[in-house]
Amino acid sequence: TEEIVGANAEIEFAGFVSAAAQPVMEELRQEAHKHFKIKEEISGELSPVLGTHVGIGTVGIGFLA
Repeated sequence: TEEIVGANAEIEFAGFVSAAAQPVMEELRQEAHKHFKIKEEISGELSPVLGTHVGIGTVGIGFLA
């Protein structure tokens, strides 16, 4: 992400998701806040259908800079 928006960039919106991996998603969220100025965010679990396809333990982030 730093390669895309630059270090300490301002992120308008970030979304964090996980498939039965809430603690790992929280680590990712905290790490993102260390590197970027995130104005607004949302986090949640993937639906069971998506979780089945991507696998338990998957985490992800989407952002708008």
